Amino acid sequence: FTNILYRLKLIDIETIIFKLIKKNKKKSTSKKNIFILGGNELLKETVSHMAFSGFHATSFHLENKKKIVNNNFKLIKQVIKQDLKKLTSRWVEKELVKACEEIFYKNLNDGLNAYTSSKESTIEYLSEAKLKTTILFSSIYLNSNLLGILEAFKQFKVPIISFQHGVTPEISSVSINIASAFPANYCDLFVYFNSAGVRIANKQAFLKNKSFISGLPKKYFNTKKSSLLSIYNKKEILYLSMNLYRGFFTGFNGYLNDYCKAKEEKSFIEDVLSKIPYNIDYKPYIVENIRYLDKDPILEYVKKYSNLYLLNKEIDARFVIADYRLIITTHASSTLSWVILSDIPCVFINSKNTGPLKESLKKEIKEAIFFFDESELDYKKKLIKLLSQPISLLDDIYKDKREKRIDFIKKYFSKYEGKAGKRTKDFILKKYFN
Repeated sequence: FTNILYRLKLIDIETIIFKLIKKNKKKSTSKKNIFILGGNELLKETVSHMAFSGFHATSFHLENKKKIVNNNFKLIKQVIKQDLKKLTSRWVEKELVKACEEIFYKNLNDGLNAYTSSKESTIEYLSEAKLKTTILFSSIYLNSNLLGILEAFKQFKVPIISFQHGVTPEISSVSINIASAFPANYCDLFVYFNSAGVRIANKQAFLKNKSFISGLPKKYFNTKKSSLLSIYNKKEILYLSMNLYRGFFTGFNGYLNDYCKAKEEKSFIEDVLSKIPYNIDYKPYIVENIRYLDKDPILEYVKKYSNLYLLNKEIDARFVIADYRLIITTHASSTLSWVILSDIPCVFINSKNTGPLKESLKKEIKEAIFFFDESELDYKKKLIKLLSQPISLLDDIYKDKREKRIDFIKKYFSKYEGKAGKRTKDFILKKYFN
């Protein structure tokens, strides 16, 4: 129930419309149809506006997907096996090389089969549906299953529109490591928040696409409005932990192993958070896919200190930041953009090992928010000194940075404030349905 109350703080008409659309399971009789894969904030906002232009929207789901074998596995294995052996022999203990290769080949075979099965099942679905005017909206990161679906839609010449999920490529120096999986790499049009995102995409050595800049979704700006409503009833400090372990997941998420991540988080709690003379709510990163069966020992460690409270709510950070007078966070990710847009004083700690900020942005962000770099000498002492000041004083200093903050937001987040969904709808109608 508490989670529902938090979510209601950021609710808007577009979200309500999208939820009603998702609940509608009736077969379309409309001449204009949208299939939906995923559902980030920009996609939801755009779909709600498309609905008022006469489009019927429905989630795309293959209920009876056929299992089809991809016949290219043996050929691909033959082509790559020597290179794979060299790579695994270089990085893996000798006695584990064969096992690693077997795991890789199994994943490759499964992925190829998933691609072929999804593709053929989608082709069959679209052939039977015989819908006239159709468009596909997607916000999912690329995987074998999705690529098969997208390839089928392409064969039917259905326009594929993908939507940016969060502000990360614009500010993070490591997002390039997962760029091959970005939704922008396999669509006809990608809707970006800003021109910085377009410039970065154009530098990548992957499939190019046409682009449109919509600005940030409405929800990002609702956080600021929500914080103004609770100005007289705020808690002191919120620490947004970005500590996410790898476990057995292979996706890139920093340069540290899990043991080192835990050690760094423990050190920060002990050396900094416990020394700050304010009550601090420690909010763990939400783990959607369990990494380890046992509890994170860091969460028990938080409970040792009287000024720290474990805020163990399974709810996204954006729904709770409005309740605080000051926010501490790390990692150049979409979480940082939500905090900065809330206009609540933000202390950002940059780490070279986990989600570092782009070097070229450091000068600008220092002028916009409170910025600390782990590589700086005595950064922890300086951080404690700042956070031992009256929060009202920090609020005044932060207000003085407002103009620089606005410049930073316009350059790397969004030059528009609101109407992203309507702006995108107008562009799509003009480009594909004129």
